[in-house]
Amino acid sequence: MTTPQPYRLERFFLILGTISTATALAWWLLSFPMMGSYDPDRIITAQENLTVGLLEYSSVSNTKPGETLPFHATLYGSPAIDTPTPKGHKRKPYPAGAIVGARLNCSGSNVKCVSNSSEKKPVLRGGDKASWSWTIETPKAGYAEINLTITAYLDNTSTVIAEQLPVRQRIEIEKKDEGGGFFAFVSSFWKEVLAALTALGGLGGLLALRQARRSNAEDPIGDDSQRTNGATSSDGRASQSVNDRDSNTNGTPPASTPPSTSA
Repeated sequence: MTTPQPYRLERFFLILGTISTATALAWWLLSFPMMGSYDPDRIITAQENLTVGLLEYSSVSNTKPGETLPFHATLYGSPAIDTPTPKGHKRKPYPAGAIVGARLNCSGSNVKCVSNSSEKKPVLRGGDKASWSWTIETPKAGYAEINLTITAYLDNTSTVIAEQLPVRQRIEIEKKDEGGGFFAFVSSFWKEVLAALTALGGLGGLLALRQARRSNAEDPIGDDSQRTNGATSSDGRASQSVNDRDSNTNGTPPASTPPSTSA
């Protein structure tokens, strides 16, 4: 049994139409550059269109194990910013005028940087700005290095057109005091007690010295009587010496010398 002629024609045109559609679609897709493809002319043009912006970022400081540090970064499309630099932040000129991505890398002591925002954001005009934030986790003591990298991309591709050296910061995660809590309270308490006892001892010695001086000033009788007795004893001994000399002068022997016997 032969196939009818009209059916063969329909099948032929169906196949021909499918091939034509697939060819047109492939040609249309190939006419657009692939994402992240290397196109020298576009890259050069994009680099020439870059402007000078202003990067503002957190200045991290030392911390304790188990604590978290917030980190912020903002890229302004123009370096002319009227507001002063916020406390705990720094600023530096940085390329703008493109799709910009920000990454924060942490290394050392099991430190983790958790991103709280999208990586890529547009900073195309002078009035634009893009902000990013992270949370830095510090589980244990040691040293950590924080690196902030800002990258300008070719449109919304992965082709890099500008990237400076990372902003590096080094922090120390200090050890906690092992004698903290109750022991720290006891140690502080005893220090205060010893200081109080030392002060009381010094005050007691001062009062005793003052009392002794006051007693000597209020009771001079003892000293006068001692001086009077000493003077009386000296006068008695002087009178006895005079009497002894008078007796020897008159030929009378002293009372203590026995009379001599003639033969």
